[in-house]
Amino acid sequence: MNPGSQELPSNKSAEEAAKEEVAKEEAAKIPLHATTFNTRWGDMDAMGHVNNTVYFRYCEQARMEWFASLDLESSNDPSSQIVIINAFCEFLVPVIYPCSIVVEMSGGNPGKSSFMSYYQIRDAEPGGTSYCNGTAKIVWVNADGNKSVPLPDMVRALLQG
Repeated sequence: MNPGSQELPSNKSAEEAAKEEVAKEEAAKIPLHATTFNTRWGDMDAMGHVNNTVYFRYCEQARMEWFASLDLESSNDPSSQIVIINAFCEFLVPVIYPCSIVVEMSGGNPGKSSFMSYYQIRDAEPGGTSYCNGTAKIVWVNADGNKSVPLPDMVRALLQG
């Protein structure tokens, strides 16, 4: 063994540990919002499919619809806002125009001022193609947007099921 390196426990491989972590995250997801809409001709790129940047817009649309649906006037900080500090998409199958899609948003375990959001973009038909899986870390910030603030109590309760 190299000095400074760590040994994994002999009864569990790194791959098994990673799979267990993913399974824990999956079990902790709470459905938050779903939205259905039609792709637009202008969403496509020169390759003839929806441009990869547009998938992030689809997730943004679901996230902002969810945020708008919250009754923040009765929360512990009604002037707070959300920002994302990272975003990721795993592109599975290209979306081809025309197409009706569903964006499903879920939330993970809450931290003090943030939580991980999860997205699945799929065909609107039951049992339809899954096009993309994504994530974005959402942070609650003060009205100036320059300092994190605790999650509103109602959001925390929602995320804790």
